[in-house]
Amino acid sequence: MKLRSIAVVFLIGFLTIYFHHSVQTKLPQPHAGYTGAPGDLGACGPCHSGGSIPGALSINFSAGGSNYTLSDTFNLIVSISAGAAVYGFQMVALDDQGNSVGSFINNNSLTATQFSSGRDYINNSGGSGNPAWAMKWEAPSTDVGNVTFFISGIAGNANLLETGDDTYNSNLIINPPPPSAAINSNVTSVCPGDSIQFFDVSSGTVTQ
Repeated sequence: MKLRSIAVVFLIGFLTIYFHHSVQTKLPQPHAGYTGAPGDLGACGPCHSGGSIPGALSINFSAGGSNYTLSDTFNLIVSISAGAAVYGFQMVALDDQGNSVGSFINNNSLTATQFSSGRDYINNSGGSGNPAWAMKWEAPSTDVGNVTFFISGIAGNANLLETGDDTYNSNLIINPPPPSAAINSNVTSVCPGDSIQFFDVSSGTVTQ
């Protein structure tokens, strides 16, 4: 009887450790549509709440500036600064009309892409204690104006409930490529003494 009790205690302890490890490393990816962007279903906050961990959510755009280049691929890093057991995020890139633009590319198995309701999402592929994710974004081949990355993140306590979790929201706006200067002349050949006018297409000014 004593041996049986010891075996039961050992089994419970083993299952507790295994289950806790599974919670931290095998959480499923979030459902699409929870970045907090206009037209989405919401963000992480309405479901997960009650945490008390101060933190912040950030996104780093590899170009270093505020402009994208048509059809180029850029590195993105999403990170959450908080002391939590498990982390997750979801992000979408939209133009000013709410259309999904560009395409996300997974760098590794820590992220996964989803396509839902005409929008391309990228998010964590499983819960982990690593609060940062690296990925790529391929810019559109045409100028679509400003692009806003909407992102929602979570710092969870891994209790398998929606309580005791902290949520964060952020966004990053990048601008279209700057217009290239184009100058039109009103003549095709120049002779000594001719007067030439130049029209700057980008600024609309005329110089002589």
